[in-house]
Amino acid sequence: YCLDAFKKEIQQTHQRKLCLKCASINIKSTHYLCPDCIESPPKWEQLYLLSDYLPIMKFLLHAYKYEGKTNLYNIFTTLLHQKHPIQDVDADVICAIPMHPKKYAIRGYNPPALIAQKLSRLYEIPMIMSPQIRKIKHTKTQITMHKTARQKNLENAFEVCDLPYQKILIIDDVITTGTTLKSFSNALLACNPELQIYVICLTKNLTNTL
Repeated sequence: YCLDAFKKEIQQTHQRKLCLKCASINIKSTHYLCPDCIESPPKWEQLYLLSDYLPIMKFLLHAYKYEGKTNLYNIFTTLLHQKHPIQDVDADVICAIPMHPKKYAIRGYNPPALIAQKLSRLYEIPMIMSPQIRKIKHTKTQITMHKTARQKNLENAFEVCDLPYQKILIIDDVITTGTTLKSFSNALLACNPELQIYVICLTKNLTNTL
């Protein structure tokens, strides 16, 4: 796949009107929120999305996460820099959703963390990592799990301490049901209830609400 084709795929996403909270296309109000987010809004302020879960993104994300193509973080970071006014969030700190040490030992890297590290350098936003944020529960792979099973799988999965900040920017790679992001957000807010959370994610299916 060529970069120009990938950019066209991204442009298709950015031409859509998406829910500010879950990036779905099911908007039913003038406030750019879907019915689910109006009724039960996620605890983050806004979710920014790079691309719908389209063929080129699927291909690149699989290579990035499972085939060790870590250099792809440069492409993802460059496109995020071009497409999203990250500086407008005015975050105090940036982070990636933490990975359990056992999983990190197997994979050797945390894909969202590589992107977060580069964005941290690019925008001069401090990045927080372990021990401030940790995944303490070695969860099962969730690909085949339904939503309820995912929620149980991620109960008390994260530990957070010492967050004297007003705004945090979370970097994630792919959102399916949003269960991981919700669990991590709950842990952040349990530590600092006044924290404002913003999220940047590489991809999700635009028809899915959270």
